[in-house]
Amino acid sequence: MTVLEAVSRRGKSNRLVLSSMSKNGKAKTTIEVETIDIDSITFDPNNYRDHPEDNLAIITNSIQDLGFARSIVVDENNQLIAGEGATRGSLSAGLKKVLIIDAEGDQVVAVRRKNLTPEQKERLKIVDNRAGETSEWNTQRLAGYLNGLPAESLAGTGFTSDDLTHLLALLDKQPPSLDDLAAMHGAADDANVFSKVFAITLPLLLYKKFVTFWESLGTTDEERVKALLPKRKTKQA
Repeated sequence: MTVLEAVSRRGKSNRLVLSSMSKNGKAKTTIEVETIDIDSITFDPNNYRDHPEDNLAIITNSIQDLGFARSIVVDENNQLIAGEGATRGSLSAGLKKVLIIDAEGDQVVAVRRKNLTPEQKERLKIVDNRAGETSEWNTQRLAGYLNGLPAESLAGTGFTSDDLTHLLALLDKQPPSLDDLAAMHGAADDANVFSKVFAITLPLLLYKKFVTFWESLGTTDEERVKALLPKRKTKQA
C-alpha cells in the first residue's frame, strides 16, 4: 500500500513525475509519465512481423469501436520494440497521443478500462487474439536473424533449434504441390489439404511462404490456391 507523496511538472513539457512512499516509510517508488504525439513514435525497419491490410483493418476497427486497450513497447528513442500493428491501427483510427510510462521491466504495466460493458469486454477478448492471428512472420528476415544467434540466446525468442532447422530447410526448398500434399495427408480435396496441413502439420510462420510459392507457379495450383484464399497485400514499414 502506498501513499502519494508529490506530483511535479517539469517546465512546459507533458512529463509528470509521481513519487510514492510505503506506509512504513521504508520503500519509495518513482514513476515517470509522459504524453507525446503519436507521430513521435518511429517504426523498426527490421520488424519480424508483417501486417496485411486485413490485419490492420481488424485492429483499426477495434480501436474505433472499443478504444485502445493494450500497451506497446518503445526504446529510449521512442522506436517501437513491440506493438507495430497496434500503433499503425491507432494512426488509422485517428488517435493523436501516446501515454509513455518509463519502466525497468520489474513491474507489469496494465491498461485499466473501466468504461466497457460486459458485451464489449467479451468482444475485446476475441478481437485481441484474432488480430494476432492475422499478422504474419517475415520468414526471410526472421530466419536470417535466428540463424545467427547462439543456442543460449535462441531459447529467449520462443523458437527451438528444431524450429529453426525446419524453417531454414523449407526456405531453401520448393514447397510441394497441392496434389503432393493431398496424397501425403489423405486429403480428399483442396479445402481438406488446407484444413489438415496448415492447421496441424505446418508451423504458422511458413504459411506465407507456401502461399507465395503457389501463387507464383503459373500452373493450375495458382488458381486453386487463390480460390481458397485471395491474395493479401502486406503494408510495408
